[in-house]
Amino acid sequence: MRSDDLLSVPPGLPAPSDDGACDHLVGREVPPVLLSATDDRWVRLDQATTRWTVIYAYPRTGVPNEDSPPGWT
Repeated sequence: MRSDDLLSVPPGLPAPSDDGACDHLVGREVPPVLLSATDDRWVRLDQATTRWTVIYAYPRTGVPNEDSPPGWT
């Protein structure tokens, strides 16, 4: 059983703000990157069927019901 709380934001975490760092991406073409979806299908980013696509990537893989490594919260 996990001991960390995945439903709470760490204390003192600053609220995000839009600094405009991605403004140059508007109107750019997406490259033909092939990714595995959560439903085991393959998805090519340049063939999206919706106006908006969210791609979530994270720098580590965890084990269900086990604590994250120290300092990863």
